Amino acid sequence: MPRADFARFWAAQAISGVGSQITVLALPILALNTLGVTPWELGLLNALQFAPLVLFTLVAGMLVDRHAPRPVLIWGNALAGVVLLALPALWTADLLSFWMVCVAGFLLGAFRVGIDVSVHSYPPYILSQDALVTANARLGVTYAATEVAGPGLAGLVLQLVRPAVALAADAVSYLVAAVLVSRTVVVRQHRRPARFRFADVLGGFAPAFRDPYLRAMVLLSSWFNLWGSAISTALMVYAVREARLDVRVIGLCLTVGGLGGLLGSAAAPRVGRIIGVGMTLRVSILVTLGGWFLIPWGGGAVLLCAGLAVQTFGDGLYNVFAMSLRQTVAEPERLGRINACYRLLSHGGIPLGALVAGLLMDVLSARQVLLVAACAATAGSVPLLLSRVFAVRDIESLAAARG
Repeated sequence: MPRADFARFWAAQAISGVGSQITVLALPILALNTLGVTPWELGLLNALQFAPLVLFTLVAGMLVDRHAPRPVLIWGNALAGVVLLALPALWTADLLSFWMVCVAGFLLGAFRVGIDVSVHSYPPYILSQDALVTANARLGVTYAATEVAGPGLAGLVLQLVRPAVALAADAVSYLVAAVLVSRTVVVRQHRRPARFRFADVLGGFAPAFRDPYLRAMVLLSSWFNLWGSAISTALMVYAVREARLDVRVIGLCLTVGGLGGLLGSAAAPRVGRIIGVGMTLRVSILVTLGGWFLIPWGGGAVLLCAGLAVQTFGDGLYNVFAMSLRQTVAEPERLGRINACYRLLSHGGIPLGALVAGLLMDVLSARQVLLVAACAATAGSVPLLLSRVFAVRDIESLAAARG
């Protein structure tokens, strides 16, 4: 395992991940406090940041397959850094406007789409097959750690400096990430397809649904994210209006939940070695469902913290092996488009889940919606648990069997 190259790639994700947490908080505060935008305008800004996920994910997958993940990672990070640096520069010159922030948010979202697809496609280029599970576990731990520590760090930074200045910290993190990735050396050369047509943008859908392993992962992740979004939407209403928890307690519960994801990602390689990949995936699904049912079981902070921690622990286990399986069974020249298809489908249901929860809360209590969503997630997962993907013992034997 070329540890130096993976260490640079890993460090790049950790640094840019922490920086991104600053932007998550600093950009809306910049819009609200510095520019004085209305709630509708803030909603528009948020929508523009997420619009590239729908508009450009498939295009990003094609670009990754055509040019390889490494250059997309380098240019995506570099351009995101430049966009973020422009905002404090414009603010300093007293030229910053709401529409400039909107353009910056849209561009940042577009570059982030390319970065995310490339991150999931790059490990097989710098690692041997037997190192993928460990590498993905380390990345999962890093992502979870930034979600746990990031909001607190962002709050501290924003107490010390203006929001526009805080954005410069994220800009630097993107630029550092670009430099670190540029210093990695691939161990597997990219095989660029001879030609690309517009139809190739959709080239990830056919293999994703034709392959039984990829199909099970896509369907399961899409179904879980849809109802997970419904649960996340109802959760805040339940915590604030029905459980009547203080906002500080809610924040503590979310932090504890983040720790569950960190522990799940860290434990995934060892659990996989002991009980096998397929059984670990089964266990992770059951653990996640158990956490969702635990959240509305009582009315206090203890069960809410426990439910979130259990749920995210299951997510951490699942995500490590879902990513490793995709990287193993997908054809290398299609991995970018398959990851893009996976990301589009698995995240595409998130807005729908939030809408469903909102509609259900017109006729049901938030606690009842949490239970309905957990039951729906369970019912949809039962047939998928019969897929052959859950018979896999280890990633290495699967790779050898598929040639």
